Amino acid sequence: MQKILSNFKFWIDNARWIALPQSILPALVAWVMAWRVSRTQNPLSQYDFCSSDIQYSFSLALLALIGVILLHLGLNLFDDYFDYKVKKTQYRNDMAAQGIRARVAKCAYLKEEGGTATLQQLLYASLAFCFAALLIGCVIWFYRGNFILYVSLLSAIIGLQYSGGPLRLSYHGLGELTVGFIFGPLLMIGVYYSACGFWNYSTLWIFASIGLLVSNILYTHSILDFEPDKSIGKRTLAVLVNRPKIMLLLSLLFNFLPFVFILLGILVKDLSIWYLFLFLTFPMACALYYRLLWFVKDPHREFKPTFWMGPVQQWDKIQEAGIEWFMVRWLLSRNYVTFFCILIILINLFN
Repeated sequence: MQKILSNFKFWIDNARWIALPQSILPALVAWVMAWRVSRTQNPLSQYDFCSSDIQYSFSLALLALIGVILLHLGLNLFDDYFDYKVKKTQYRNDMAAQGIRARVAKCAYLKEEGGTATLQQLLYASLAFCFAALLIGCVIWFYRGNFILYVSLLSAIIGLQYSGGPLRLSYHGLGELTVGFIFGPLLMIGVYYSACGFWNYSTLWIFASIGLLVSNILYTHSILDFEPDKSIGKRTLAVLVNRPKIMLLLSLLFNFLPFVFILLGILVKDLSIWYLFLFLTFPMACALYYRLLWFVKDPHREFKPTFWMGPVQQWDKIQEAGIEWFMVRWLLSRNYVTFFCILIILINLFN
């Protein structure tokens, strides 16, 4: 049992659990929104998609959340597997030795990179997480019907094609938008429907906003990894545009377009006036854009984390690994989404 738990912890750590807020928080937002609307509205007359059972279910909502977590961890491991199959990560060390800003920690747990796990074990771990998520999806499908089946299958297929063949979406400039679609609208519609058995188009103001902010995490990642990605022909969105001014313009859209959506949702009365509290995260959007602006101008300018940027785990280890220049920006993009989602949860709980 101890060995099983140790192996489980090993793969949880290497599946980048630190990135889980980008899936857990959107799922919780959808869950709370479904709970609130199921208590205050009549789905039979106002909602577009309904199952045969439209009663709110805490257990199905919880299962959906667990399924989201397992799928996210599995897809992260599959991303490592497919990336490593395309090209081993030694090129990152070579680039770092040449003075180019490149993270050197990706896939460090593989034997080929000095770690302890084999590529085959990585594949098995990826499959195990995704299979567990699939079983949970089947349970929810049994109670909620085919709509959940379609959402689950679409999420899994698109997720595997993020870095896997034949599409390899992340290698053609579509990775950021793909992840935003999966962990924004697609995930949130699935959790919302699992929780209460119905779904309405008016939620898309929130779902699309969160999808953009999740995409922003990946897009921030692609700006910071521009040089190593370009060197191996991985066409992230940043590599695809390949021009600093356009890269920054897209960052501007990812960071600030969600606020436009919130305002539009309020103006058409799909959202309550309480959603203006989301503008409390506006300074974080400004700070992230400012730090990316400086990264494009001067990659070696240092920024240290501050308390208002949110939690920063294991900063000493990040500094030891030499990736603080990367993590200070990536963590800010993650925490930005976190606070945005927490505010939505609070609005729905107490409004």
